[in-house]
Amino acid sequence: LMAGAGVPPATGTATLVITLLDENDNAPHVMPADLRVCAGPRNASSPPLGMLWARDLDLAPNGEPFLIALPKSPMGLDKTWRLTKVNGERRWFSRSFNTLKKGRHLLPVVASDSGNPPQNNHTNVPVLVCLCPKGKMECGAVGLAPLSVLALLAI
Repeated sequence: LMAGAGVPPATGTATLVITLLDENDNAPHVMPADLRVCAGPRNASSPPLGMLWARDLDLAPNGEPFLIALPKSPMGLDKTWRLTKVNGERRWFSRSFNTLKKGRHLLPVVASDSGNPPQNNHTNVPVLVCLCPKGKMECGAVGLAPLSVLALLAI
């Protein structure tokens, strides 16, 4: 409410509009942080191993949709790992080998947001491959391998 000092006093109202703009200051994070999957023979009809997605604290248009991809690498990652689009930002990942060996694998991925310029996050997603007899996941010492190495180094 505004009031003037004149005679007669004048009054009036005004509307103040505040617009908050979001900067593209957050890179997307790949989810989940690690995965557990079953080992065993795989073929073209096998289901994908698991799903990856991304999350970003930025608002539109600097956040979703995200692009999740394998990094360009001379190691030939695209020949061993595959990412298949499910929807806007989710990707199934699978391995193109017929068998997936028990143990720890690292799946390198790059997640990019929709900002201009986009923010990128390069990360290695740990994939723990376990045995799954009768549908029950048994990882045994595979999951503890890094812990046992650290214990030996501490001695």
